[in-house]
Amino acid sequence: MNKIIGTGSYLPERIVSNEELERTVDLSGYVGKNGEKYAQWVERVMGFKFRHVADDKTTTSDMALHASNKALTNAAISADDLDLIIVVTSTPDKKTPNTASILQSKLGQIEKSWAFDINAACPGFIYGMSVADALMKANPAIRYTLVAASEKMSSIIDRSNFITSPTFGDGAGAVIMAPSGDQSGIIEYYARSNGRMGELLDIPAGGSLLPITPENCRFIYDKKLNCLTVKTGELKCFASEKIVESVKYVCRKHFNEP
Repeated sequence: MNKIIGTGSYLPERIVSNEELERTVDLSGYVGKNGEKYAQWVERVMGFKFRHVADDKTTTSDMALHASNKALTNAAISADDLDLIIVVTSTPDKKTPNTASILQSKLGQIEKSWAFDINAACPGFIYGMSVADALMKANPAIRYTLVAASEKMSSIIDRSNFITSPTFGDGAGAVIMAPSGDQSGIIEYYARSNGRMGELLDIPAGGSLLPITPENCRFIYDKKLNCLTVKTGELKCFASEKIVESVKYVCRKHFNEP
């Protein structure tokens, strides 16, 4: 079995409060009940008092590097020990090369480990760890794996939107995985995908379906089709249902729970 032997995290220094957002977002679509201020509504409904936001020069790989270095220190190994690097992100530094390869270079490692990205949005970290676990079991030569989840959501949201702007922030987390040598470690994963629900979390433009060109860029940016759109009500219900389903599956399989 494989287990986590080191962890690390990173948050940008800048903190954006609900009160600051209240002064900067477009509130034309916000309707507060009983005179409730926007900042109070965000805290009550979404549960957020503030979020961390990276500056314009900070990249996804920069944040992943901070978290990864902490995880390596915590695990008492060096980057040269890594055999596999997986970066989980929906906000890569570039279309190519992949952010994992960029992180590999920033860690100072050359041509030793595998390095690739996984784009799976919210469940991405679970996907990353499950893929790492499977590869390590299939190939005993892979002993130490870095899984880093890093997102610069501020780079893909409409910062004037009163729904998405308070919902997302920036940051990174990382783990080091290694064989446990016994029966301790990660015992189960449960992950599923429902492609029909993809429209709940969507960036319409920027891919092969709707590439951004000189001819359409003004239209795309005016309509903000390059920004993340979220159907919050449906997504919350869907996610809550699936979290319960996941917990029940694991409990039934391993703990004889009904």
